[in-house]
Amino acid sequence: MVVIKYILVAIVLLIALGLLGGCGLLFIVHGWTGMPRKKARKKFTEYLARELGNDIRVLAFYRFYNTGNMNPNMFSIELQDVNREKVHFAVYWDAKKEQLDRPMYGEERNTLKSKYLFALERYQAYEAIRMEIVPLADNITWSMQYVTLHFTTPLTLEMMKSISAQFAASISKYPVLSFYTYHLHFNSNGDTNWLRTEIYKEGDDFPFKVVHYGFDTKSRQFNQLSKQLMESRDRYNNLRGTELYSENPVILVNQEDCMDLYVTYIFQEQAAAGKVQLKDFVGVLAIHFDMNKSEILSEKYIQGHRWKYLPDLYKDLQEQIGSKYQ
Repeated sequence: MVVIKYILVAIVLLIALGLLGGCGLLFIVHGWTGMPRKKARKKFTEYLARELGNDIRVLAFYRFYNTGNMNPNMFSIELQDVNREKVHFAVYWDAKKEQLDRPMYGEERNTLKSKYLFALERYQAYEAIRMEIVPLADNITWSMQYVTLHFTTPLTLEMMKSISAQFAASISKYPVLSFYTYHLHFNSNGDTNWLRTEIYKEGDDFPFKVVHYGFDTKSRQFNQLSKQLMESRDRYNNLRGTELYSENPVILVNQEDCMDLYVTYIFQEQAAAGKVQLKDFVGVLAIHFDMNKSEILSEKYIQGHRWKYLPDLYKDLQEQIGSKYQ
């Protein structure tokens, strides 16, 4: 009976491993053969102390084995400066070789010290920009290339456009900030404003500049606008027996003055009952809206040949409404 019991257990395990597939089986086998996480963390802590002293602490320590690196001894580690909590950086570390795996994006050297100095320089750039912008805004928060400026006073369109240009000039001074595109959002008394700006530079030797004004879909105005235009959207949709490509509209802002915009809804053909098929785009409703008066100026339904791709549809649309709307 005991023998039969062990045979059954073995069969169950084999079935389970078979369900996991080759990658799952490989992961389990290598997980067993990799260095224990506790031992690896102890070795890394000693390595960290030798390289950077005791001013850096480990925030997170995870095994980073996958089918890409095929290394059960690889770990992903998040580190933080003890004295400057906003200075943090991540490394990949081979516990068996006791060495870092590869440089992060924007880094030329691959040592703990170089990674720390890179993170410190980036933090100092953030703080320098904060000091330049805070006289204009009450606070600034960063999330990678997404930046939010916070205000406790009402915002005007001219204020936001002016601050966007000043932010572009400020960020151009710090090449350590390695993104080529930043998205700038405005928040007044906890309320996200409708305008957002995109700031871009063409290369390392070029300055940043404001290249696009857009409509922030997280704003209160976006929800109000969507509700206000829902009746028009549904009326056109029902008249033509089509279906919406997306409930959320694409909004094209007048890039010259941001005073008006086009709210666009895309319609596609309805699929035949019981069939799964690729559906062509058959029309677009473009609603011209005045932001100052908060009213509809005109409605235009554009249809033509069946569009297979959205860029082709918007190319035809801009020929009708003008390229200044983007």
